[in-house]
Amino acid sequence: MSSHTSSAARAQYTWDDFIALEDDDLRELIEGELVEVEVPTFSHEKCVGRLVAALTVWSDSCGGCALPSGYKVRVSSKSGVMPDVQFFRRGNEPERSYRRGAAATTE
Repeated sequence: MSSHTSSAARAQYTWDDFIALEDDDLRELIEGELVEVEVPTFSHEKCVGRLVAALTVWSDSCGGCALPSGYKVRVSSKSGVMPDVQFFRRGNEPERSYRRGAAATTE
């Protein structure tokens, strides 16, 4: 069996599978496969914290919403990621119904 066929056979997960993962499961959904992500370094997380704090202060006066790592974003029905920092401008915040993840695009 070629690696292409093997990879295609494993490509079976969807957005619904991705958002159903436990909160401590940090895999991302890439083209139907659940892929392990790298563990962030201290410096990386310090940067993320500062960016979220700065964006939150700014959004308090200008509108919008800053979110830290872990909030899932739908790229397609077979792809979803967890960006380190997200900012939603005023009027484009994720709907309350997206408690476990936001649909960033439509197919």
